[in-house]
Amino acid sequence: MTKHVIRPFITSRIPCDSSIFTYLNNMGQVVMTPVIAWFIEGPDEKILVDTGISAEVCNPYWPGAVDITPLEEALKSVQLAPEDIDIIIHSHLHYDHCGNNSMCKNATLMVQEDELTAATSGVYSHLPGQNYYPELFEGQKMQVVKGDQEIVDGVRVILTPGQSAGCQSVAVDTAQ
Repeated sequence: MTKHVIRPFITSRIPCDSSIFTYLNNMGQVVMTPVIAWFIEGPDEKILVDTGISAEVCNPYWPGAVDITPLEEALKSVQLAPEDIDIIIHSHLHYDHCGNNSMCKNATLMVQEDELTAATSGVYSHLPGQNYYPELFEGQKMQVVKGDQEIVDGVRVILTPGQSAGCQSVAVDTAQ
């Protein structure tokens, strides 16, 4: 079984109402929330879980974002460039999880069928029109998955709807 290493990259911070994290408590209190892309280092494929978002891309949709470590810089820390990424597994397609997709021109996006339907149907589960921006992922190579599935040896997705209709979690075999 392949053992992988997981490396988090905080690409930016975005302002969020804290009530989305505390079940409607503390409404109106803004917290700067980290936006993370996860690099899965393995022997073959170069995989990201989500791509984060830059302040430049985010601010037209949700003003107030600040860059922390741009994705290009984060990938450079592991001797890669965005073009080197083979697979992007999207936990879901909200703007802050796919805002840097266009940088990874050679990657195939892995997304749950229910998520793609939700993201492109014009019907939103909450905050109508404020979570999905199809222009951030349309026109890219995409592989639609349905339910739990192994992506590569030691990396699998598990359908975990909740935050969105097709949210998925990623299980990774590591040395730990």
